[in-house]
Amino acid sequence: MRHFKLSIACGLLAHIATHNLLAQPKPPTFVVNDQVVSSPKVSLSDPEFDQIGYQMTWQDSQNRLWVIPVNPQTGSFTPKTGYGTQLDSTLSAVSQTNGPEWVYSSQGQQIVYTKFINGLQVLGRAKKISGNWQAESLPASTIGAASPIGSKNPADPNPTILYYPGNVFPTPRNPVYWRYLNNAASEGIVPDPTADRGRWVEGEPSIITSILVNGYYQTAKYVSATNTVTQLTFDTSNTLSV
Repeated sequence: MRHFKLSIACGLLAHIATHNLLAQPKPPTFVVNDQVVSSPKVSLSDPEFDQIGYQMTWQDSQNRLWVIPVNPQTGSFTPKTGYGTQLDSTLSAVSQTNGPEWVYSSQGQQIVYTKFINGLQVLGRAKKISGNWQAESLPASTIGAASPIGSKNPADPNPTILYYPGNVFPTPRNPVYWRYLNNAASEGIVPDPTADRGRWVEGEPSIITSILVNGYYQTAKYVSATNTVTQLTFDTSNTLSV
């Protein structure tokens, strides 16, 4: 009899618990509140945002380089087409190379990209001088170099870029080169011939890349100060990013 009473008690408690759960108010339905901040008539290809200076850079289908301020409160920009200030008009097509990228340094934000000079593919740079944007090819840029990606340390007096010896599409993107932005003689190379792609580690003179190990790409870290590569992942499948 005691066992029967215990079973009834347990069943009653379960019923009460279920009733309480069902009586709980339903959470509010999630409502999408996306805001359209650009013109649907313009394809803003691979836009890159400067989180410090609240601006965006992008490259149009005619291989022109643009920069435009962004409202940090709303994310909107004017004009909505993205055609703000044109900086250059001789960029390499984004079907062949990566689009423009930001570089942070103690001298302010700069833009690096791939461009043509007299039919030769080189690295380009746009920066503000006395408040005005000026575009140029990087001095002593390696001929054929493409797709620079800048370091993101706003306190760094000597920013760096990484890049590739030629077009990056189709992949792989190797080998991976790097240099100080303002010193072509500093050019180095990630000392693993299979190194594919790369991104700078924020606040460090290091590159996260992928290397081929036993038939699989693994994530690795390259430290420019010691010129060493350290494998970070040991998976039995390709790991192309972290």
